[in-house]
Amino acid sequence: MDVKNIEEQALARKQYEIEVCEMALDHWGITTQSIKCIEELAELQVELAKTVNLDHRKDKFIDEMVDAELTLLQMKLAYFPTWESLQEYDAHKRDKLHALENRINLDRQKI
Repeated sequence: MDVKNIEEQALARKQYEIEVCEMALDHWGITTQSIKCIEELAELQVELAKTVNLDHRKDKFIDEMVDAELTLLQMKLAYFPTWESLQEYDAHKRDKLHALENRINLDRQKI
C-alpha cells in the first residue's frame, strides 16, 4: 500500500469520526454530551489509575480511552465550531507542545 493511499484512508477515517460526533451533538445536544464527556473522563481516570497500579484490563482501558477521545472530539466540535476558533485552539495546542518539549529538553540537560 502506498503512502498516498494510507493518507487518504486516514483522512477518510478522521472525516467519519467527525461526522458521527457531529451526529451525536445534533441528536443529544451540547449540554448532554458535555456531561457525557465529564463522565467518560472520570471513567478513564479510574482505568488509568488501575493501569498504574497494575490492576487493569487492557480492553477496558482501551474502551475508556476511546470513549474519552470521542467525547473530547465532540467538545472540540461544539466549542470551536468556526475556522477561526479552531485556529485559536490549534495555536494553543502548539504552544503547549512547545512548552512540553522545552521541559523535556531542560530535564535532559540536568542528567
